[in-house]
Amino acid sequence: MNWQLTLLAQQDGGGGGLGGMLAFLIWLAIVVLVIAGCWKMFVKAGQPGWGILIPIYNAYLMVKIAGRPGWWLILFFIPLVNLIVSILILNRII
Repeated sequence: MNWQLTLLAQQDGGGGGLGGMLAFLIWLAIVVLVIAGCWKMFVKAGQPGWGILIPIYNAYLMVKIAGRPGWWLILFFIPLVNLIVSILILNRII
């Protein structure tokens, strides 16, 4: 009986496989498109395109592109307020 449990444990494929690889490739394509789009937006707004790659700096640049004061960046760290501020900033950029 013990050998049967061992055999079952050895047959576990570990998940993932082709489906996991496909999901990863779709995710990677979406990330590349978002980065490319934001890079283009930053350049059009007169900001450095590489700014999208630095996490907090990109939020600061978005606040500046939207024409809001830099201290609005602090509002991104307050729960629930950050949702409202994000909508306001993105609406202003659009």
